[in-house]
Amino acid sequence: MWLPPPTKAAGQDSVGYDIYDLYDLGEFDQKGGQRIKYGTKEELSHLINKGTKERGMATYIDAVLNHRFIPHAP
Repeated sequence: MWLPPPTKAAGQDSVGYDIYDLYDLGEFDQKGGQRIKYGTKEELSHLINKGTKERGMATYIDAVLNHRFIPHAP
């Protein structure tokens, strides 16, 4: 299963390509809340562990490391 970037983005409705914090997978309260578009870190972990591994599926996460949303740009 392919997942879009699960990191904190510019807003809670973003699909993750405008990355705000590479290390926030829905666990820190910033940018208007804790959740990312796809839930909290616990829900993401549950999806990967229970939703795919137990069914013999692989999970691929789209890690877009060179896209950055700069929150305080002039």
